[in-house]
Amino acid sequence: MSFSSDVKKEILARTPQSRHCKLARLSAIISLDCKISVDMNGNRVIKLQTDNPEEEEAFLALVTDALKTERFSGSPGEWEKVIASCHLKEYEEENGVFYIPDKIVTERLCCKRNFLAAAFVCAGSVTDPEKGYHFELAVGSKKISDMLAEIMMEFDLSAKVIARKGRFVVYVKEAEGISDLLNVCEAHVSLMAFENARIVKEVRNNINRGVNCLAANMKKAADASAKQVKDILFIQEHLGFGALDESLRDVAEKRLQHPE
Repeated sequence: MSFSSDVKKEILARTPQSRHCKLARLSAIISLDCKISVDMNGNRVIKLQTDNPEEEEAFLALVTDALKTERFSGSPGEWEKVIASCHLKEYEEENGVFYIPDKIVTERLCCKRNFLAAAFVCAGSVTDPEKGYHFELAVGSKKISDMLAEIMMEFDLSAKVIARKGRFVVYVKEAEGISDLLNVCEAHVSLMAFENARIVKEVRNNINRGVNCLAANMKKAADASAKQVKDILFIQEHLGFGALDESLRDVAEKRLQHPE
């Protein structure tokens, strides 16, 4: 499994206790991982688009809690109840029709954490820390990407947004920022794994820098020695050491005896 998969699995394994945090997660999933269409009868049909069975299971559990029912059939009437419970608003962009939650859904700090955590499960990826540092959320809506970046900034996270291949990408590249993001999403096991890999990587880099510096210094010393020996032999051949004062002659002889 990839590092991203491990983070998502950890997030899904932790279910928030309060209903408002569950609704924050559910609103993120609907906003980012559901496709909206209209059937032949004019009813809106919303379908969860995921290959992750754990995400689907978590989604159904959240919907069941929101509707206070034992089973969710996905009928238009039930969807309307979910949308109302999550305070979702429908809007259109060039890329299609989307839902975005009212700010009341992420009013609490705990709800902001759960919204970001669910957003990562739906649209996120993070590079293995042994290879590099890059965290991103790729979404289809500019309005949602701006909302995600705004929530991140409320946690003092420096997030940037770029357009890429018809998607809007919210990303963080610094190791410190990614570490803070994992903490915000309460993926603490993944955070420890990230920090351990980061420490090992930094120690390895420091050792490599030290070895390279030592090798460079040794080469400089060898080059200087070779040049001095060449000059001393030239003086010895053309002038003789008698042309040097006593201190210089002593240094020249010692250099020839110990060229290293």
